[in-house]
Amino acid sequence: KFRNTYRFMLQNLYDYTPEKVLNTQDMDLLDEYVLNEMNELKKTVLKLGDEYKFNEALSLLYAFCDRLSVLYFEANKDRLYCLSPDSPRRRLTQSVLNHLQHNLMVLLSTYLPYSTEEYYRSFKNYSGVSVFMEQLLDDVVVEFDKQSFDKVLELRDLANKLFEEGRSSKVMSKNNEMTLHLNSDLSLDEQNVLSLSLIHI
Repeated sequence: KFRNTYRFMLQNLYDYTPEKVLNTQDMDLLDEYVLNEMNELKKTVLKLGDEYKFNEALSLLYAFCDRLSVLYFEANKDRLYCLSPDSPRRRLTQSVLNHLQHNLMVLLSTYLPYSTEEYYRSFKNYSGVSVFMEQLLDDVVVEFDKQSFDKVLELRDLANKLFEEGRSSKVMSKNNEMTLHLNSDLSLDEQNVLSLSLIHI
């Protein structure tokens, strides 16, 4: 999981030059979600390390990479692969990816020293001696309603379950053969999160 996560980020940061400050103004809900998750992850992993709870810390890092792959990577493949190289939206996604990869690499260096050193030397934007000389980046402060977003994810999980039941019962063979009708109003960003499951609203 860690290797696959870094392979994806390496492949999509090959033409990116880091910015000193992230532009949070044009971020969407998923950008804010992963950055908020990274802020919390840093605090928790460092605290667990101080308490010598290394297995718990590594489990949290693994779970973060899993969510990153399922949600953020999948949602942004079209932006990264299909938009023009200098598209503002593509560059913004890359800036978020770069922030995530740096902090993740520093956090993982305690637990996967050889692998993270390999990653460090593979990124063109690093010219330092070693990953162990790098510092965590400051938190990116975003206005994010975690409780509201968690409800959207719960709805997405429920939809996935319904789709799976539909496939199992031969009602349909693909997600895009079903339509989900919602009674509640969702913002465009929330609809985009749900669309990761091929939900048609």
